[in-house]
Amino acid sequence: MFLEGLTEVDLKLLDIMWSIDTQEELNYFLTTLPHALRERAKVLIELVKLAGIDDEVEAMETYPDAEDMLRNIMG
Repeated sequence: MFLEGLTEVDLKLLDIMWSIDTQEELNYFLTTLPHALRERAKVLIELVKLAGIDDEVEAMETYPDAEDMLRNIMG
């Protein structure tokens, strides 16, 4: 997983979030942040999710979901 263009603040937020063990703890942490940082943290969470999905897709050799969709369109 690789994210480009992160600021020092982004890196600090990610470090803190990586150290959190549960969703409840993450939710609490987010409530402690000022609005702008909370919104940035939410963006970072989405970026990490998307980067994980990208990694999974890159590792795939076949794409069964896409193949099914194409079959349905063509069929």
